[in-house]
Amino acid sequence: MIELPDWIPIGPVDQTTYAQGRQSDRTYVSSSFPLVRNGSPDHGQPARFIIKVFDPESESTLEQHGEAWILKETHKGRYQIRFLVAREAGNIKQIWIDRVPASGSGAQLTTLLTLSRPDIPRFLELVQLVCSTPPDGPSSVRIDDDMVGEILANPEQLLSLYSANPEKFRELIENDVSANDVIALASRREAVAKFDAMLRRPWKTQAIRGTIAL
Repeated sequence: MIELPDWIPIGPVDQTTYAQGRQSDRTYVSSSFPLVRNGSPDHGQPARFIIKVFDPESESTLEQHGEAWILKETHKGRYQIRFLVAREAGNIKQIWIDRVPASGSGAQLTTLLTLSRPDIPRFLELVQLVCSTPPDGPSSVRIDDDMVGEILANPEQLLSLYSANPEKFRELIENDVSANDVIALASRREAVAKFDAMLRRPWKTQAIRGTIAL
């Protein structure tokens, strides 16, 4: 199904024309249609597209020169993000991020990134993690995807495990070292200290939890 834009275009209508005609201060939700995905448990279920365009004032590229990072400004452009949901709210089947060409350029819409399962849950977990990660820190950190999912899904269970045996918890964190995927000890000790504070001062749990970055 193709959704009508807020204006009536002149000439052939395609996805590029629709993307160019959308307004950045609106979110576009299509009417429902039966999903056609043979072999999928969602085949035949109601589905719809949720679409939004973004018009950044400027764009930039980040280049590394030695130990320095240089931010370069480039010409601005339009981007579009499309979500396909099916069966029930929150069941995202696919995400597309598109580059939308300027009107009159003759160019076509270009899809820069397509996400499907199992990448979609990882992407959403990344957004949650970014929103709860403090900008300051003494060292870099690498976090296993499984650990991120467990922490975001059930933070109370993690606190319960720590409460049952805090000394063993500290030992596991400080001894969890591998050759290629190391979580800095300073960050681990900082996380342990915050867990400790959450247990000792439960009235501050919500404020502290948002600052934990394992």
